[in-house]
Amino acid sequence: VDQSGLLAAQVDKPEAFTSFASESEARAALDAGEIGAFFVVPEDYETTGSITIFGRTDSNPDLERQITAYLVANLGVDVDPDRLARMQQPVEGSVLFLDTGRLLSSESLAGLFIVPLVFVLLFSLGAQVTSGYLMSSVVEEKSNRIMEILVTTVTPFQLLIGKIIGLGAIGLLQLAIWIGAGLIVLEINRDTPLVQGLVI
Repeated sequence: VDQSGLLAAQVDKPEAFTSFASESEARAALDAGEIGAFFVVPEDYETTGSITIFGRTDSNPDLERQITAYLVANLGVDVDPDRLARMQQPVEGSVLFLDTGRLLSSESLAGLFIVPLVFVLLFSLGAQVTSGYLMSSVVEEKSNRIMEILVTTVTPFQLLIGKIIGLGAIGLLQLAIWIGAGLIVLEINRDTPLVQGLVI
């Protein structure tokens, strides 16, 4: 519902948007289930920058982005297209690290936090899997009375150390396989912005 006349030209109007002559007409369509939400652009919008969105559900960020883009396009109807594009996306930042000389775009910065997070997750997962192997093997040996036979030939301490070393080696091998697979994936996608921000 455009009470300001700003949207008269309907520049870049999304296909899902429908114009209504009045707020009561839009409210009737909302009550009838014909639309999911509607917004009102008041007469003083250019002064206040405030609009009201009416809906039956929680806020929809995608709808709000569409409304913002639609309003910006119509506010800049008399503005040069290149300048309008810059108004819609005013900043494309990049960061230069003086110590290393690396230049990263804003999209690449997320990669700086991924490597520590992935290593923590892999370490935690590897520890859980290895401890699970140890627990299941002890339970199985106890139920099959294998433990009693082993204890007659080795001391309990030697048995425990052997299990820790063996299962630890299995866990490290599994971790190495995961890391190797991850490095292969990174090498394949090395030119993507996110991967360029990774520090290993």
